[in-house]
Amino acid sequence: MKLGIIGPEQFVNKVHVVVKKNYPRIELVNLVYKEAAEAPDIVQKYQSNLDALIFSGKTPFKLSEKLIKQNIVWEYLPRHGSTLLSSLLKASALKKHDILSISFDTFDRDFLHEVYEEIGFKREGLRCFVAEQKLTDNNYIDYVYRFHCNNYYSKKVSCCITGLVEIYEKLEEKKIPCILASPVKTVILAAVEKLRLEYLAQGNRDSQIVVMAVQIDFPNEHSVIKDDEYQNFVDRMSISKCVYLFASKIKAAVVEVNHEEYMIFTTKKVFETVTNNYENIYLFELVEEKVFKTISLGIGYGGTAQSAKFNAYLGLNKAIKMGGNTGFVVYENGDIRGPLNNKMEKCENFIDKRLSNISEKTGISINTIYKIYNAAEKCDNYTFYSNELANLCEINKRSMDRFLQKLELYDFCETIGKKMVYNTGRPSRLIKLTFF
Repeated sequence: MKLGIIGPEQFVNKVHVVVKKNYPRIELVNLVYKEAAEAPDIVQKYQSNLDALIFSGKTPFKLSEKLIKQNIVWEYLPRHGSTLLSSLLKASALKKHDILSISFDTFDRDFLHEVYEEIGFKREGLRCFVAEQKLTDNNYIDYVYRFHCNNYYSKKVSCCITGLVEIYEKLEEKKIPCILASPVKTVILAAVEKLRLEYLAQGNRDSQIVVMAVQIDFPNEHSVIKDDEYQNFVDRMSISKCVYLFASKIKAAVVEVNHEEYMIFTTKKVFETVTNNYENIYLFELVEEKVFKTISLGIGYGGTAQSAKFNAYLGLNKAIKMGGNTGFVVYENGDIRGPLNNKMEKCENFIDKRLSNISEKTGISINTIYKIYNAAEKCDNYTFYSNELANLCEINKRSMDRFLQKLELYDFCETIGKKMVYNTGRPSRLIKLTFF
């Protein structure tokens, strides 16, 4: 496959290095521009000699889509949550800027709020300004530049985060604090893999695209597990790792739809071979090993990526209606296969099994584990002093210290700090349970 990489030099070079290392057999052609407005002319000139094109972002993609007929497979690098989190980390940790007061472009406002809430910031406390995405307007770049300048000079924001290299360079010249939202490696590889699959699907039925829609199951209102914002975020990160690991095994591309949903793009032959024709979808087991959550999934076939996606969501909805922790395949002709998870059990039974497993490993009785579990729910983020937990469980402190020592030995809890609770004696350890 001959792949053209179109964008500013900085982005093109980064994408080239990542793709060359991971896909050495793909022939790469660098198509560099200084401004996004040049993209349509470059596409017009080069696409006839290429098999596929990947754009550095949505702006050059939309400009080209508006003016040029698409004759080959096109894809652009999306602005994923991982890209935004990386940019916020640079702004906060490296540049020491106030990340609650930022001027943004190329990101959607609702998406920003969702990511901020994922890391514990409520939208009411944000002072963020978001440029309208007038991507195909002739004066879009000038508009975004003025937008950022006005926000900074009027002291509304501490810095700017942009996905546009030309804007970044202009702001740097003006000495306006700015972070360039550059796509991370996983985003680049996911986009290239999705593009590669679409290219292969054009010529080979075995390479027909299969879409897998995955959603995290949450316990119902009667479950012993209550919603915990921090723990849900931690679980979501663990599940993301499971999804990407599973995707790597089936040579798939991953799209994070929102904070609890993913789409996985792969091919029919690879998926059916690796999963033994859906007899062993070990994503279920991967998630079960890591977190107190289960997943539901739908697998869709179709003549196009869009129809495969539609069928995947039909299967996902059917799995959710069955109570979760299972999946269904919906074929191109409408036939349905499932449920897929032979070990399917309700979330509450699943949790009981996990707690029993902890009891077996540590040698602590199941009744005591349940006591600790229920008492810890009353503490902030499952964090407590040992004497506090002992009182809640109605167990003497010496016994509780012994139980916590066993849990810590098997990484089911950790010491995160110490504090003098009384004027004399040793400082008390601040403990956090980590098996929730």
